[in-house]
Amino acid sequence: MTNDMIGPTPSNVCVVDWVPEEGIYPIIDGMVCHGGAGTLIAGMTNAVPMVVIPFGNDQPTNAKRIQAMGNGIAVLKPETDDILEAFNAVLTDQRTRKAANDIADEIARLPDYAAAADALVNTAQAGPLLNQQT
Repeated sequence: MTNDMIGPTPSNVCVVDWVPEEGIYPIIDGMVCHGGAGTLIAGMTNAVPMVVIPFGNDQPTNAKRIQAMGNGIAVLKPETDDILEAFNAVLTDQRTRKAANDIADEIARLPDYAAAADALVNTAQAGPLLNQQT
């Protein structure tokens, strides 16, 4: 296969413009991403080890945090060999896989959004500041 932007690719590589993320996470072993918050949360929720190549904004900080948590590798100055080495590492390193699973388990134990919102409302209503006059 040849892609106009990246050139020839191996037969086991599929280049597409876009895929719905929720459908891809259950079938992948690892991912390479830019480090946007939404992509990182989805990857962490689905226990996907990742290589993060940030472009700007909060992405460099996000990439460093993923690496510090152990569920991925930050590639801050990407070269092709660095990306390939990092991706092979996240696919084969059992510590990275365990960290990804541990983080996904922790996220799964969090209360859902409705419960969190209810807890915030209950806390605000119970607080002494709500009934005070200024």
